[in-house]
Amino acid sequence: MVFEYWEFEDGHTVFSPSSDPTEYQQQLEMYDLTEDGCERMWTFEANSYNEATQAVYDRKGWGRYQPIE
Repeated sequence: MVFEYWEFEDGHTVFSPSSDPTEYQQQLEMYDLTEDGCERMWTFEANSYNEATQAVYDRKGWGRYQPIE
């Protein structure tokens, strides 16, 4: 799966973007990523959301990701 990591003034988000341009635009709006200051920092592949989040933790040096059960 493809994932995108975005940063903005108050934080960040990771999501798996739709390949459909209309749905992708809706995702950006849903996550408030169409505002000034939002920037896609990284596009990468992972097998799951948890694996994607661990990849972000690895890249940021944040240690081990602990999923919320």
